[in-house]
Amino acid sequence: MLDTVPRRFSEEETSRLEDLAGMVMSELERRREAKRRIQEKDRRLQSITENVSDGIYRSTAEAGIVYANSAFVEMFGYQDLEELRATERETLYANPDRREELIEKEAKEKGLSREEVRYRRKDGTTFIGLLSTQRVEGEEQGKTYFDGAITDVTERIEERQRREQAIRRTTDGIVEVGPEWRITLVNEQAEKVYGMDEEEMLGRSAWKVFPKLEDTPFEETYREVMQTREASSIEGYYSALEEWFDVQIYPNEDGGLAFYFDVITERKEREHRLAITSQRLEAILQHTSRPMFVKNREGEHLLTNRRFRELFDLEEGEALGRTAEEFLPPGKARGVQENDRAVLQEGKTVEREEQIRVDGEWRTYLTAKSPLYDIGTEKDPSRPVALFGTATDITDRKRREQELKQADTLFEHAQDALFMIDVGAETDENRTYTVQRVNPAYEEKTDLSASELIGKTPEEIVGPEVGRQIEARYERVASEQIPLEYKEELPIGEGTTHWSTRIAPVVANGETQKIVGTTRDVTAQKRREKRLAEAKKEAEAANRMKSAFLATMSHEIRTPLTSILGFAEAIGEEVQGAEHPEELDVGLLGRFSKLIEEGGRRLLETLNAVLNLSKLGAGQMELEAEPVDLAKQARQVVQEHHTQAKEKGLKLRTRLADSPTWAEADEGGVQIVLQNLLSNAIKYTEEGSIEVRTYLGGEEAAVLEVEDTGIGMDPELAEGLFEPFRQASEGVSREYEGTGVGLAVTREAAEKMGGSVEVDTQKGEGSRFTIRLPRASLAG
Repeated sequence: MLDTVPRRFSEEETSRLEDLAGMVMSELERRREAKRRIQEKDRRLQSITENVSDGIYRSTAEAGIVYANSAFVEMFGYQDLEELRATERETLYANPDRREELIEKEAKEKGLSREEVRYRRKDGTTFIGLLSTQRVEGEEQGKTYFDGAITDVTERIEERQRREQAIRRTTDGIVEVGPEWRITLVNEQAEKVYGMDEEEMLGRSAWKVFPKLEDTPFEETYREVMQTREASSIEGYYSALEEWFDVQIYPNEDGGLAFYFDVITERKEREHRLAITSQRLEAILQHTSRPMFVKNREGEHLLTNRRFRELFDLEEGEALGRTAEEFLPPGKARGVQENDRAVLQEGKTVEREEQIRVDGEWRTYLTAKSPLYDIGTEKDPSRPVALFGTATDITDRKRREQELKQADTLFEHAQDALFMIDVGAETDENRTYTVQRVNPAYEEKTDLSASELIGKTPEEIVGPEVGRQIEARYERVASEQIPLEYKEELPIGEGTTHWSTRIAPVVANGETQKIVGTTRDVTAQKRREKRLAEAKKEAEAANRMKSAFLATMSHEIRTPLTSILGFAEAIGEEVQGAEHPEELDVGLLGRFSKLIEEGGRRLLETLNAVLNLSKLGAGQMELEAEPVDLAKQARQVVQEHHTQAKEKGLKLRTRLADSPTWAEADEGGVQIVLQNLLSNAIKYTEEGSIEVRTYLGGEEAAVLEVEDTGIGMDPELAEGLFEPFRQASEGVSREYEGTGVGLAVTREAAEKMGGSVEVDTQKGEGSRFTIRLPRASLAG
């Protein structure tokens, strides 16, 4: 039971209590000192950690983060530690699974060393931290902490990634050197470029391996990077290899350098060629006859050529940076700016006619503006950054267009037939000619529609033969560039028509582009001219025939009359000189009288022939068609001429059908035909024979033939024998007598009886005359 009665402590008890109190006080003092030391330590730790850029923290498994410096709190985007501690631990990691991995590894290895961790800030963005921790035993029994440091290495990692990307892009070569410039790494591409094996370079000084790098911009750049530890790059020509290099230089972690390089000789050569081309283009731009310019999106001129400056009376460089409204009237400037906006906003070429005053005269210019794009940069390649423009003076062209418009109106409404030919220049020697247009008058006068003509060549319209003749005229006009006037015959419509045509070239830039022409139908005029020419020819022929007739008749009449008168006078003298009748020379008188008789007969034949021709031509000789036996008539006429033939030593034969050869003809007409043919045969045959034949030529014709072995004649001249007063020999000095009307009478008589005359002759071989008469409808 508890003793509740008050009493005094004994000295021993008092001593013990004093010792206990002292021990308690000592422990309390020790604890106060320990707490003070811890607080001082925490103060010093906080003072230290607050002055570093890394995030410093302490955590326990139970309480989580128990301490963090300001850099740590700011690193995660919080205002203070309390706000950070109130946040769920998992939200501080971009990948919560990564946190579990780190806790497990930290517990196992009693800390972490340089772990790359992607953390998440309060605003949701992330950063990469390099995490290192260590396990710390607390002064209190069983108390364990983990002290950690986080370094924000986001920029370093991204720089490393960019470097790795650069390494991937660099395909030609990689070389690394240490702090003492000794080569530590060479890849295969570098071996190929340098033409050396890796063993020849490793461990050696870069300045020994590549001695020609010294005192070059390469050496200067390399040493600067080695000293500043800041990446750089250089392009240059290395004479030892006779190549251009693009070198990227990075400091590496061991204090040396890494070189990533491309051989860019081909690119530099291309750039050189491009520079030359650019210079040439610049020269062309400055010396071209057209004004040219380049503007930016604000309408400011970036480039103008000499012709542009002359057009606006500007000095060199005066237009640069200026807009159109600074040297154009306000109204003109607004139109220019509208065009510029269309080019830059819609990305299309715009053409517009503009009036510009030049030397006091308004001239028309066609401006063409096209968009320019900045390709190969980070800018939007589909968005124009500038525009390029040219201006062409089309004043003269517009004037020509107006003139052509007026000419077109005249062309369409002209009363004359007009046409236009397009000259296609395949080559200088091989032009093509096609109808381009015709006017309504042409369609009306040729009776050919435009649709039948346009696009076609002359050969396609009028055929190859005539078409080639027309094209030959076009070729002459196109080549010589002269007008041409000519007459032509064209197979238009159902017959041949005659046209009077004039064509002329249309020349542009020294070349014949078109041929224009006018044509007039002169068919009626041509026919009148032809009729007049034929009438003139007939009149001249008639006049010649009249003269020949008069000369022949004069000769044919004078000759027998002279003979008759001469022999009559001789007979008179003979009779007057004889005193007695018995003194007369009867034989001489008989011969003279015979000659007088022959002269009279010749005179009578001449008159009869002329009279028959006259009657036949005038239709005054009545030839009645009735059955006539051609064989009988032939025998009779042959008998009458037998003596005449015999006197010339000619054989006169007949070859007649056994039965009568009946013809539907006039007996007198048959006699005229036979008499003339047989007389001519005897007259023009000096030796040989004459044969008369009759026969039936089929069911419709009865045939009479007279063939001789006389002088004959050229077959091409035979048809002329049937013209009046024509002979194988003509003129008063001709070899054979006669009027030359016998064969004309023969053909006239035969045709009057419904028949025909044919001649087959060869010069020096003889002639055969064939008379075909209608066969009589009765026989016997």
